[in-house]
Amino acid sequence: MVQGPAARSPVVTVHPEAARGVPDGGFARLESAIGSLPIQVRHDPKQRRDVALLAKGGHLRENRNANLLSRARATDIGGGGALYDEPVRIAAGQ
Repeated sequence: MVQGPAARSPVVTVHPEAARGVPDGGFARLESAIGSLPIQVRHDPKQRRDVALLAKGGHLRENRNANLLSRARATDIGGGGALYDEPVRIAAGQ
């Protein structure tokens, strides 16, 4: 059984080929240009290879919030928040 911070890591679902060698259920980091987040990786062969799914919510103070990875910017159409649209990569290890 996993103990400590890894036990509370948010789950990110990716296609197995996009997992960069991290096994299903394994722990890694999700990184963007501005930050990183400890995660648990789940494989889904039906998932697109260019998308990482991370549920919204979670507390920033617990490193469980995707806002740690996203820049504040507006969309080009309508000027709304460009949410859920940040390039990321999976990096092995915690």
